[in-house]
Order: sequence, then C-alpha cells, then structure tokens
Amino acid sequence: INLLLSGGARRVRFQAHLNLAQAQKLGEESVALERRKFGPGHADTQASIYTLATVYLSAGKAEESRKLFEEVRAIRRQQPDSDEANNLYLLNNLAIAEEALGAPDLA
Repeated sequence: INLLLSGGARRVRFQAHLNLAQAQKLGEESVALERRKFGPGHADTQASIYTLATVYLSAGKAEESRKLFEEVRAIRRQQPDSDEANNLYLLNNLAIAEEALGAPDLA
C-alpha cells in the first residue's frame, strides 16, 4: 500500500510495510479528526475519506468503500471547481467497488 493521509497542511506517507489493518485504523482516525476540525467539505477531509475508501476497497470491504466514494462524490458535486481528473479517478474507483459488489451496471 502506498497510502497518503492528509493532516492539515502536512502529509504523511505510509509505505508498503504498513498493513491494511493499520492503514484502516489510521485512516478512520484521520477522517474522524478532520471531520471534526474542518468539516466534510474541506479538501483535506475529502482526501482522507477518499484514501480510506481505497483502503477499504483493498481490504475487500467493497460496501464500506462504495459508501465513502459516494460521500466524496456528493460533496464534489456541490463544488463546481472540483478537479476533473480527480473526479475521474473517483468514478473509476466507485465502479470498481460496484463491480466487487456484483453491480457493475450501477457505476
């Protein structure tokens, strides 16, 4: 895993030696802290939610992953200046989660 979690202005990179359980725990903590500190619409919070969704997907937790990708998607729809390339990655990962759930036609 090459996990990127944001924390305000600083970024912390976790390399492949970090296992999925640790990544999930740290990601959940990061999301909770950033939701309280910045709110859901903040760029750092969105980045952490997105990262946690990718960790869930890697861990085989497609339903949890899908919910978080959908949350980020809903937030970004309200922000007309959101980055198009990042939105494409989001939609791609959402489609992967949907496919893992057996519903590729929903993505």
